[in-house]
Amino acid sequence: MTRTWGRWLAAAVLCVAAAGCKEGGGGGIVEPTPGQLTVSLAATGETPRAVLLEVTGPGMTDPQPADPGYVLHSRAAGGVLRVAVFGELRGGPLLRFGVPDVGQPQLYAVRLVDAADAQNRLLPADAGVQLTVAR
Repeated sequence: MTRTWGRWLAAAVLCVAAAGCKEGGGGGIVEPTPGQLTVSLAATGETPRAVLLEVTGPGMTDPQPADPGYVLHSRAAGGVLRVAVFGELRGGPLLRFGVPDVGQPQLYAVRLVDAADAQNRLLPADAGVQLTVAR
């Protein structure tokens, strides 16, 4: 009888542990959730009309402009997504791209390569253009 009780208890513990993993509780394994991350633009000075940027991170796919009025050209190679965005750019979402797990935005970094004004003049490096990546 003790042996049967022990087996029953072990089965109950395994069921609870499995349920915790499925729900992401108890420090269990959480399944990755594919989706999109967003690169956003903030400008403390003149808002650029064109930006060239690089996003680094694993498994990036399908970059799309965040606004239908933006024109986007991109190239991806070796964990680097190089993107040029043109248009009447405003502060806020600039582009979106697919990732294997939206729960890990910290794996992605964005760097401004160049920015230009409406007359295609390059803005200085200290022009106050900031880019961020977030869910």
